[in-house]
Amino acid sequence: MLEKKIIQIKEILKSYNLEHKAEFHKDVSKLTSIKAGGRCICYLVIDDRQVLISILKDFLSRNISFYLLGEGTDVLFADGVIDIVVLKLGSDFKYISLGNGPKVISGAAYNLQKFIVLAAKANLDFSFLAGIPGTVGGAVVGNSGTGKESVNECVKKIRYISIEGKTVVQKEKALVKSDYGYRFFNIPGLAVLTDIFLEGKFLVRSSVFRKIRENIKVRKKSQPVKSNNSGCFFKNEEKTELSAGEMIDMCGFKGFKYGGARVSQVHANFIENFNNSSAKDVFVLSKIIKNSVMDKFRVELQYEVRLVGFE
Repeated sequence: MLEKKIIQIKEILKSYNLEHKAEFHKDVSKLTSIKAGGRCICYLVIDDRQVLISILKDFLSRNISFYLLGEGTDVLFADGVIDIVVLKLGSDFKYISLGNGPKVISGAAYNLQKFIVLAAKANLDFSFLAGIPGTVGGAVVGNSGTGKESVNECVKKIRYISIEGKTVVQKEKALVKSDYGYRFFNIPGLAVLTDIFLEGKFLVRSSVFRKIRENIKVRKKSQPVKSNNSGCFFKNEEKTELSAGEMIDMCGFKGFKYGGARVSQVHANFIENFNNSSAKDVFVLSKIIKNSVMDKFRVELQYEVRLVGFE
C-alpha cells in the first residue's frame, strides 16, 4: 500500500521536475529538536508558492496526507513508518520586508530570531519573542509569547492556503481577537500559512536590544536550552493559578526517566531525549505525567507539542 502511494507521489513530483529533491523514507528524528521518531514516506522542501498550491491539489485528489513542518521545535513524530508527506517551505517563504513605519511583512518560513533582530534594527520591539526557537509562521500558529504579550496581538493580516472540501485556494484574512488566544490559533480551512503582516511598537534600538539580551538570559536560566527537547510539552491551564510546569514539579517528576526520555531538572514542563529515546518513550512519559497531574490536581493537561502519527 505504501509503495503504491510512493509511486503516486513520484509521478506527481516528476510533473514539476521535483522528484530529485524529494527524500523518501526520511528519518524524521533529524528534522526535529527532540531528535526522536521514525520515518515519513516522503520529505520535500518547496520553494515556489504556485508549485506548492498545485502539489497540494494533486495530493488532495489522490488522498495523500501531508504535514507542514517549520523548524521542528514543537513536534513529536511517532516511531516506525508514518504514512505522511512532510513538507517544508523554502525560498519564496523566507523573507522579511521592513517599511519606514511600524509595519513588517514576513514569510512564514523566516527564522523568528532573525526577524526579531532585523526588526530591532528598525527600532521595532518584538523582544518578548526573544529566545523562542522556530519560524515566524510557527510562532503565529502557536501564538507564541509570554504571559503578558503574544505575537498575534501584533498580527494585522495573514495570507494562507486554504483547503475547503476538494478546493485549494490562496486567501487573505485580517486577524481579529476571536481568531486566537493562549497558544490557540483557529482559521477555518487553513492548510498552510504563507505570509504574515505585522505591526510593531517603536522603541529606541539600544533599548530593544537590551530587552532582547535580558529575555534570552532569563530563558537560558529557566529552560533547558541545550538539551534535545520540543519546548514546553503541555499548555498552561486557565482554570488553575499553577502553571503546567509547577504542577508537574509538585508531582515530583523533575529528573524522572522513562526509557531514554526524562523530565528536565531545569523546568518540569520540558521532556528531554537524554539517551537515544524513542518517540514512544517520550509519549508514554507524557501520559504518566498527564495521569499524575489529573490524580493530584484534577486538571487535564493539554498538549502544546504537536503529536504526528500517533493513534
